[in-house]
Amino acid sequence: MDEIDEIIEAIGSYSTVLFLGPLFGVDNNNKKICDQIGEYFRNNGPLVDTDFQNLFICKKEFDNKQKQYSPLLMANKMKAAYNMIKPGDVYEQIAKLNFSAMVCFTQDTFLVKAFEKNNIPHCFDYYSVKGHDPESLAPNELPVIYNVYGKYDNANSLILDYESFYDFLFSILGNNNFFSTNLSNRLSDADVLLFLGFDLKKWYVPVLVTKIYNSIPPSKKQRLMQIAAFNDTDQENEAYLQWLGKYPLNLSLIPQSDVLIDKLSKTPACLRAIRESSSSNNEEKNKWIEELGNIASVDELLELYNDIIDYANELKLTELRNFFTKEKQLIISAQKDVLSEEISYEQFRIEWKRSLARSITYLSNL
Repeated sequence: MDEIDEIIEAIGSYSTVLFLGPLFGVDNNNKKICDQIGEYFRNNGPLVDTDFQNLFICKKEFDNKQKQYSPLLMANKMKAAYNMIKPGDVYEQIAKLNFSAMVCFTQDTFLVKAFEKNNIPHCFDYYSVKGHDPESLAPNELPVIYNVYGKYDNANSLILDYESFYDFLFSILGNNNFFSTNLSNRLSDADVLLFLGFDLKKWYVPVLVTKIYNSIPPSKKQRLMQIAAFNDTDQENEAYLQWLGKYPLNLSLIPQSDVLIDKLSKTPACLRAIRESSSSNNEEKNKWIEELGNIASVDELLELYNDIIDYANELKLTELRNFFTKEKQLIISAQKDVLSEEISYEQFRIEWKRSLARSITYLSNL
């Protein structure tokens, strides 16, 4: 099995985390978004340090009049720059692929908007140099989008100067909670990490990989695959391949990010099961809610769960399948606890009744 087959299998099983590097994003003219933002600042000020690719760090004095540096001015410029961008179709392609999480080295929300446009439930978190409201724990079936560089319209989250950049860097190096809880959960379950849009020779990439590697449970590290596209890497000579040996995980290399995404988007096994609102699905949902309301025993409940899981498998409704598979496993586990006398039958009855109530609530919210 080659790297592409590994990726397809892992995406289909909801066990791939996608990392979109600072060089990945393109607009509707297929131009690099980071280049477009850099050009905006060159034309409109303030002067920025672009050595860090998709980070735009303001210099203290930005014009001949020596105006005072203002974080609010910089944040407003950042917002205006991103508002002028019309993203390419690749974001909708990614939204429809069955990644469990997408980690974006950007400040924009183009991927979030692609999910919203296609009515795909998701969880959006982002790193903030000054902190933000505590996140809510997302169900495992919800894909996670995580912005490493903050959110363009939240000034408190942005890396705007060298001070905030070093705070960000030290957080990567030393903070075990740098990634959100939701993202950490997806990383723990991942079989494949896919890196697109990175210059693999940049110093921060091995720092990132080491951080990720240390967040993976030891039992998963041996079989975890890391795959990267190298079309955004400056390939001066063959020596760069040896340089990649610095990484804590072996990197498998693939040629082109855009070619890969296009291929995956045409592979049915990789497509996300987008919730449908068709009349037939609504009829099934209403029928299940009615049947759940008439359940009299745990055996009847498990039988209905099996029917729903079969239906979900047939139509590739991943979210529906995962929810009822989890509920079924919880009940079976509780049954074993009764047999081993770890819980009483009355406690078991309470557990399966709670599962029934959760199922009715879940279906009612679909």
